[in-house]
Amino acid sequence: MLKVVISNERVFRRLSANRLLRRLVRANPRLLQTISDPSLAARIISEFFVDGRQISKETVPGRFLDLDGILADLLRGVPNPVIHDIAVSTGITSLELLDRLQAEGTLPRLYISDKFARCRYVQRGPVARLYDTQGELLYAHLGVVLADPRASWLFPVSRVLFRVLEATTPCTAGGMEFFLYDRSVSDALASGRLAHLDYDIFRGCVDIQFDVIRCMNTITRKYVTPQRAAQALINLRRSLKPHGLLLVGRTLPSGRNDATLFRLKDGRFLPEHVVNDGADIHEVAVGLAPHTIAH
Repeated sequence: MLKVVISNERVFRRLSANRLLRRLVRANPRLLQTISDPSLAARIISEFFVDGRQISKETVPGRFLDLDGILADLLRGVPNPVIHDIAVSTGITSLELLDRLQAEGTLPRLYISDKFARCRYVQRGPVARLYDTQGELLYAHLGVVLADPRASWLFPVSRVLFRVLEATTPCTAGGMEFFLYDRSVSDALASGRLAHLDYDIFRGCVDIQFDVIRCMNTITRKYVTPQRAAQALINLRRSLKPHGLLLVGRTLPSGRNDATLFRLKDGRFLPEHVVNDGADIHEVAVGLAPHTIAH
């Protein structure tokens, strides 16, 4: 058996509504540029896996509402805070934070980043490929036949085809570039309510100085060593204003957020608010030597 690629929105909607047929079809990512149904667009994005094809781009709305409330309380009286929300996946939780702050009278400049958000779709003849910013192949198809590395053993053609296409030399020049953000987030970016940054937490800093940085589900012992977490924290500290706030933590399978909100004082991260069990890199953050800061 094999999986097929659908390039028509109406056809994809009908087929994907059927439980059995849904397993056999995937949408052409080019549909994200024209699709009119936001929920259908969200479903298409959720089928992409990034970071070594291990992490889904699916994001659960409302997962950070408790953290949004804490930030809203702390930012009362700060009229125009500059905020960086990192590793936002589809960006829907960033938009929720923006809405919460604006509802309480705070008017932030909110930047979002996700190193797996920007993609490039390249088609050469019957072969089409989708690459991430690092040139890793995320998706491909030959004609209407899907190349899928995550397909089960029931779809050997799709699995083998992906391996063949992945082994060829990447051709990322040209093609069409787009972001794997939720439709509402793309609209907010287009209108200027949100701003996108190309940023990798492990590779450096940005020129902007932020009042608040939120980085959930990235600097956690589940994904990185303490040494790598320390380097990421140093990078974040360079772009945080004195007395600025850093929110880091992880979301448990139950949906509970374990997080710590640090304030930067005299070059050190000092815990200001601990949510549930706190961030699992709490000790790494407070143990950073202040002399490594470079404002």
